[in-house]
Amino acid sequence: MIQTLIVDDEAPARNELRRFLQSEADFYLVGEALDGEEALSAIKNLKPAVVFLDIHIPKINGLEIASMLAEFETPPFIVFVTAYDQYAIQAFEMNALDYILKPYDEARFKKACDKARAAVGHRALIKQQLGSLRNYLQAAKPLKLLGHKRNSRERVFIHPNEVLYFHVELTEVIAKMVNGEELLVNASLKSLLELLDPIRFQQTHRAFVVNLDQVEKVVPLFAGSHKIVLKSPQSLSIPLSRRYAQKLKKLLRW
Repeated sequence: MIQTLIVDDEAPARNELRRFLQSEADFYLVGEALDGEEALSAIKNLKPAVVFLDIHIPKINGLEIASMLAEFETPPFIVFVTAYDQYAIQAFEMNALDYILKPYDEARFKKACDKARAAVGHRALIKQQLGSLRNYLQAAKPLKLLGHKRNSRERVFIHPNEVLYFHVELTEVIAKMVNGEELLVNASLKSLLELLDPIRFQQTHRAFVVNLDQVEKVVPLFAGSHKIVLKSPQSLSIPLSRRYAQKLKKLLRW
């Protein structure tokens, strides 16, 4: 039996994958996880051969988990689960990793299972593929950005994970940090979008780019516009204009 783990923070998505797995007689579901921390714990303890891994999960996203699994002695075969995202799909295809798109297609799911069957006996190849993906992601995106406090010459390294959002005010680009600080960034919003991981950062308005991991909820307003409420003690919110709402709706699945 091929021991399998499902990782997704949405119950309907887990239910659908569970239903599909029931038609694969040699796959046995050993557990489910709702976020990145639960996923890593389950992989270490349950040692599944195959993991269906959603990219957009809380705490640690799917790509970060895959990078960590590259260090495991016998990592599982990963089938990534994602809404359409060109950057992620290119990364998977270049490194011979498999993925299925939301909404799920049963025929495509069966092909992913066939690929998993062929791969589970070749753990060294799986480890090589995950290592290749990790190197690809590290080379493609910077770990840190450079900024500074207003009226200070002291430069501060900004880790994107610690940013709630980037905002343009007049000619300045400001990084609003999780800890409440505001740092000026020596870059335009356009150049930031080229540097930042599109799995995690997306434009919501001509003057705002948000960290999707920091989104608490989306509130409809009027004429197709919305506001995004962030995971912060002050429940900060930023605008989501009609121009960007459709793409964000797919990524955030609201």
